[in-house]
Amino acid sequence: MGKKTYFLDRFFKRQSAPVEDAAPPPEKGAARFFFLLTTHLSKLFILNMLFLVFCLPVITIPAAVSGMNRVCMLLVRNGVSFVWTDFITEVKASFLKSIPVFISCAAFIGPAYFCFISSRNSGELSFFLISISVFLFIMGLLIGCYAFAMLSMCSLRIRDILKNAFLLFFLEPKADLALVLFVGVIAAAFIWLLPYTIPLALIFFALLSLISSIIVNEPLKRRIIKEQ
Repeated sequence: MGKKTYFLDRFFKRQSAPVEDAAPPPEKGAARFFFLLTTHLSKLFILNMLFLVFCLPVITIPAAVSGMNRVCMLLVRNGVSFVWTDFITEVKASFLKSIPVFISCAAFIGPAYFCFISSRNSGELSFFLISISVFLFIMGLLIGCYAFAMLSMCSLRIRDILKNAFLLFFLEPKADLALVLFVGVIAAAFIWLLPYTIPLALIFFALLSLISSIIVNEPLKRRIIKEQ
């Protein structure tokens, strides 16, 4: 058992090790995204598989989300990450803290669904209720993007994470719009174009997490994370 564990550790570390002679990634924007995507494609594949496996028990989904955010935020901020080590370490560290964060963000989905169902027989109020439903749904997702990025990168109390995420949602309209356009459009296109997009499933969740990390990194650096 010990030899198998040792082999797995060596395998994942070898796959995830930084390349010493690699050129530094572009600082921001689309150029940074495509650099990280092409340079670390194998890492994203491994990360995606780890995420899916750790989601199987269901109760571990919040911690798996936090672990995936940790790896992607490290890639965005530092250009390197040890996928296996960083993912597992974050899953263990955030297992309990991630659950209330996940539930708080998912709590927006309930009212959103209620408004959507109520809109069916509301006559003139239908458009208004659908608008509220869409707004609450997007709000929950975006607050989740900010919250899990902070959970994986900052030593903050849960209530401070949620408060900051809530404030960032209103203070960063450009980042909000970018998250909706890029993350939302890619997710919608993936579902709409099934089964042609099935190959993309190999890196789908890790890809969305990488895009989200690139977008939220700048607001977090500017408002939350103090550079050492």
